[in-house]
Amino acid sequence: KSKKIERPGYYWLAYDWDNLYLSCTECNQRKKKNLFPLADPATRAQLNKNNIALEEPLFINPSHEDPSQHIGFNREVPYAIAGSIKGKPTIKSLDIDRDDLNDFRLRHLQKLKVFFQITEIAIKQPQNKELQHLAVKAEKTLQDAISDKGEFAAATRAALQDGFKSVME
Repeated sequence: KSKKIERPGYYWLAYDWDNLYLSCTECNQRKKKNLFPLADPATRAQLNKNNIALEEPLFINPSHEDPSQHIGFNREVPYAIAGSIKGKPTIKSLDIDRDDLNDFRLRHLQKLKVFFQITEIAIKQPQNKELQHLAVKAEKTLQDAISDKGEFAAATRAALQDGFKSVME
C-alpha cells in the first residue's frame, strides 16, 4: 500500500534548472519523494510568491555546498561528519545507508582497490615497463573514479585517502 504524501510540494520549481539533479530512482522517487525537511517548518514557502530564501533546508544542496563537509564514509558506509545537521537527514531521508547500496559501494571499492595496488607495486618496480604501463592506466582509472562524475566518488575519495586499507577484499 502506498503511503499518501502529505507534505506540500514546490510545484513552481518543477522545471527550474537549479532544482533539477540527477539521482537514482530509488533515492529520489521511492525515498525522498517530495520530502524537503526544514530547520523551521513554519518558514516553508507554500506558493510561488513566497520567499524560499527564508527557508533553512536540512538537505545538502550539492550545487551550493560541498557534500564532503557533511557526509563521510567509513569504507562503504556513510555517516554524518561531526553529527552534521544536514548530513544526518540527507543520509536518513534518502536512505543512502541501505544495505543494497552499501553492498554496491563495497564491490565498487573492492574493484578499485586492485587498481590502487597496481600503482603501489609499480612504485617499487620502476624497471618493469609493462607494470609501469599498467600503472598509468590504473592511475587514470582511479582519477576518473574520484572525479565528480565518478560513481560513488565520495566513498572512493575516502578509500583512496586511507590507501584502501579499510576496504576488505
